[in-house]
Amino acid sequence: MVRIAIFMALLNLCGWTEEFTDVGYQELSCYDTSRDREISFLVIYPCDFTLHSKKINDCYLAKGAKLDSNAIYPLVMYSHDHQGHYWESLWLGYALAQRGYIFTSVDHPGNTSYHRDILDNYFSYWNRPLDISFVLSHVLSGSLSQHINQFDISMTGFSLGGLTTLWLAGAFADFTLFKAILQKRIPKDLPPAIYSLFSQLRPKYLEKFYHDCRFRRYIALAPDFGQAFTQLGLFLIERPVLCITSQSDTITPPELNAQHYAADNPQIQSIVIPSSANHDAFITTPNEYTHQAMQTSTATMILQFLQDDRLLHNKHTS
Repeated sequence: MVRIAIFMALLNLCGWTEEFTDVGYQELSCYDTSRDREISFLVIYPCDFTLHSKKINDCYLAKGAKLDSNAIYPLVMYSHDHQGHYWESLWLGYALAQRGYIFTSVDHPGNTSYHRDILDNYFSYWNRPLDISFVLSHVLSGSLSQHINQFDISMTGFSLGGLTTLWLAGAFADFTLFKAILQKRIPKDLPPAIYSLFSQLRPKYLEKFYHDCRFRRYIALAPDFGQAFTQLGLFLIERPVLCITSQSDTITPPELNAQHYAADNPQIQSIVIPSSANHDAFITTPNEYTHQAMQTSTATMILQFLQDDRLLHNKHTS
């Protein structure tokens, strides 16, 4: 079901109700031997009062700050966009951590702003959901696990990270449609090896079920590749999904992506914010007022979505 929300009405309905708290962060990594990938990730979390915070993109964070030994928080994971990085989501992680969430933002090797030399990852977008699932397993088996409510874990991502989110929710891509979209986007100045890898794409990579049932909710910010998913490919999504985009987004237009995802599955909501902000409004650091307003309203809607337990009782219908 598609729900087009009016920006100011949502702000009135979805208010922050919890107290602000101090925020800590850690930069960590783990190694997936099965795919020979070292995956870095950022963890942002509530912490006890500290005088050691430093300012990062208008957010105040304390590196390595300790969590309350008895505290347990819900977890939200994040996937960045094409050639992005885990710091791009700081605005969202900071907002959620201030209100009692642990936020984990994951880098995707070979597809970050500083690590583009792994050619076979330029089109290997299916590594993204595998990265998220691997990091989640690592986090849930490490020292942070004692602070995580393992029954309240959610997934979010921006652009290609939105696609990653839909994959993890249970979306099943159509290989022919996916490859056709990808072919139109190949820049003309890429190395020949890239084109060779594109020709080697096979259905076994794209027509695969990447669902991770450990997530309760999914939030896709300006999700991409909507036209690569048919009604049948979205049928298996059975848990709540929220797609948020701007009506002025020219990179991932809502009618071809967010609204397309939501058109035939009642578990998927689509909110199109009436804003002049374009696609990059979801990325730190806002350089225009419209970007800051977009991020503030988006964080508000996400918190409301995460806290609305009524959504978890919806039944999937065809």
